[in-house]
Amino acid sequence: YVHPGAEWWFNNYERYGNTDLEAFRSWLREKYRSVEALNKAWGSAFDSFDLVAAPRLQMAGNGISGSVGQSIVSDAGCGDVQASFIYGPLLGGPDNADMLISVKAREKYTLSYDIKTEDMRGAAYAELNFSNADNTAFLVFKGSPAEKMRDSDWHRVTCEIEAPGSDGYLNIQLELMGRGRVSFRNVSFRSRGGAELTKPLKDWNTVVWSGRDPVFDRENAECVIDNRPESADYTNSDAAAADWVNFWYEHAAGWINRTHGLFKKYSHGRKTVSYLTNSFAWGVEWDSVAAGAISLDRVLMNSGSIDEIGMQVCSADGDDFRITCALDTARKYRKPLWAVDLIDFTSGVYIGDWYINKMAQNAAASGARGLVYCGWNLWHLTDDYSYKNHVPIEQLRRINESAAEGIRAVEGKKAPKEAAIIYAALPATSNDPDGYKNSPFSFMGWYKILKSCLVNVDVVSLAEIEKKPGLLDDYRCILVPHCPYISSAAKQALMKRRDRLFFGGEFARCSETGTPYPGGAAAQARDYGSEYCGELTRDTHAGNTPPLFLWGEETPERSMLLCEASLLLAGELKSKGLRLPFETDNRYLNVTKWQGGGETVYYLVNQRKTGSFSLSMTGSGGGVTVAKDGVVSEVRSEGGAVDIGSFDTSCIVRIRL
Repeated sequence: YVHPGAEWWFNNYERYGNTDLEAFRSWLREKYRSVEALNKAWGSAFDSFDLVAAPRLQMAGNGISGSVGQSIVSDAGCGDVQASFIYGPLLGGPDNADMLISVKAREKYTLSYDIKTEDMRGAAYAELNFSNADNTAFLVFKGSPAEKMRDSDWHRVTCEIEAPGSDGYLNIQLELMGRGRVSFRNVSFRSRGGAELTKPLKDWNTVVWSGRDPVFDRENAECVIDNRPESADYTNSDAAAADWVNFWYEHAAGWINRTHGLFKKYSHGRKTVSYLTNSFAWGVEWDSVAAGAISLDRVLMNSGSIDEIGMQVCSADGDDFRITCALDTARKYRKPLWAVDLIDFTSGVYIGDWYINKMAQNAAASGARGLVYCGWNLWHLTDDYSYKNHVPIEQLRRINESAAEGIRAVEGKKAPKEAAIIYAALPATSNDPDGYKNSPFSFMGWYKILKSCLVNVDVVSLAEIEKKPGLLDDYRCILVPHCPYISSAAKQALMKRRDRLFFGGEFARCSETGTPYPGGAAAQARDYGSEYCGELTRDTHAGNTPPLFLWGEETPERSMLLCEASLLLAGELKSKGLRLPFETDNRYLNVTKWQGGGETVYYLVNQRKTGSFSLSMTGSGGGVTVAKDGVVSEVRSEGGAVDIGSFDTSCIVRIRL
């Protein structure tokens, strides 16, 4: 195999070169055909496409611990919006070693500061940059909650910090991401014993990446960043931001596909497998997807030169949602799939054998034919991700052999299309009151509820049905989470199949750029998905990857809500003609059904350590073989019913037709 990129952490502020702008203008010409049509959409007055200024965007909340809201910030102006940074001690600088803050591995510290914000269209926060003692690892590992998109008088922000897994040094970075004016004072970083570890703010260095110079108000010991906009080239920042983000999605997908074509041309017939950075963010960290420019659906729709689809996926505190969601998106393209960088990003290898095994089983059950772990020995980056130092090789071998058995059980088979869930991510701006259009949390919650019904689930994006609406014809039930913003093309494609739809929130109140539809929303329903998801925390405790939204504890209230929503949805699935063959009192099972070679295979994975539970299957027909956690047994079918019983992690049911 050849494994072309991209490991692409491609920040928005790096996208404004002349070549980028020329490509964007060409893209706009193809979309709008006339500058008059562009001006109408953007609320602008450009005389020609050659004079179009790209919207200046930056992320707010992307990767910041504790930030629930998320957005792309549009400045509605002409200037640069990439943050102005105020550094404490600069890591690696020759003249500031005395200002580096020394921290001990896993020790607890307290970061606090006073903050005041004005005219905000973005976010302001403090961020910590860490380097280990050998200067061989550098990461942003924790930040304070973002003061997002609102004005506030002076108030104190305090957060508890846990240092990474090795001794090292850090600096504190005070940041304005977007537009507005922010003032900081009384910055403090204290050890658990209460010792102050920072120097006074007046002694800090400053580094300006863009925007106006930060200034010190010496008299009041304040640090001020003023990055307010001056003038606007357009009035509809939603439309401008959507065009810019969608241009980059298509541009990145085209680049990846062309790269694979070149490798195939010069690599003497070897197959290519992609490496799609940040596919783990696809399910719920929608701002990170936009920040990286690689949107999984756009790559899949433009993958003619890609032989096999490899995606960077992960677990998060034992939750494998990010693994199954990406695979459930890609599986319908009928290409071999790889799960790349398998590890628990937020807990590291310390998560334990049971969860590592479950991670591999979920990948295999959902269609992965290649498993690539991250990483064997990452001492130079982070020991948290080094399997070599924490998981015995014999245990890893057993996990891999078990997953390989599962892969062989479904090899050559196809997963029939049963239910689809609509992925409703759209480019967001600071005009959106919650920091995003539609709801990633509604999607995440409904996805988990739908999976609990034990049917095959495919994830289908709005972009996919705009390009190929007939894709929806293969599904008996189409679940639409909270989706008030939707293009007319996607709305029409869904409403033509109204008898198959199940609404999980508000549907079709506005166009994708905020223009209200006549008559208001086309549907309104209870959003169990958002309720089940609840208020998630964005955090991490290990490694050097961005904080992720953590599912957290499955409380009794959550479990009751899941049961209620799952029963409601199961009734809808049955009414739309789907047969649900399993009966169980465990709502935390996932299944993928595979067919081919004269048999049907159900690959079940237990998502939580639930203890014993009941599981039976009806309508089995032929001979049945059950492999529970690798132990194979023949099972008798009595009157078409099979009592399977509980299992620890995985169960493969094979029915000979």
